[in-house]
Amino acid sequence: MMDHYQDDTWILGINNPNLFAHDFSSEVYKMTGARVDVVVCDSGSGRDKGKALIGCPTFMNTPVGATRGVSLVHAQRCAVVAEVIGNAKELTPFTVIAPESWRSGSREHVGEFRYDGYLDATKESDSLPMFVGRR
Repeated sequence: MMDHYQDDTWILGINNPNLFAHDFSSEVYKMTGARVDVVVCDSGSGRDKGKALIGCPTFMNTPVGATRGVSLVHAQRCAVVAEVIGNAKELTPFTVIAPESWRSGSREHVGEFRYDGYLDATKESDSLPMFVGRR
């Protein structure tokens, strides 16, 4: 899937970003033995700041997929960090964020498959109820 971004720029889209996040996490585990969560972002959708592109407003960048171990709120935080780093350093295809050690030891479902498709705030237990469904 290809998304037109601007002028002559095209972005390779992912049809099932949640599955892609899980598959990427699985490959990291196979290569390193480390269980990791993955957040897939669409920086092109950052042009629509504040729009409910995944069922709730986003800021600067939109997380479109993630593994189950990261909450929607934390996926949004990771998306913002990735956008800031990507804007500061040209040609940065991914950003690695290490959670604080006190959090990472107690997290459940790290690297697990979330559900098919894109992130959807209406399917998340940690969404801000006042924003869900506003588009």
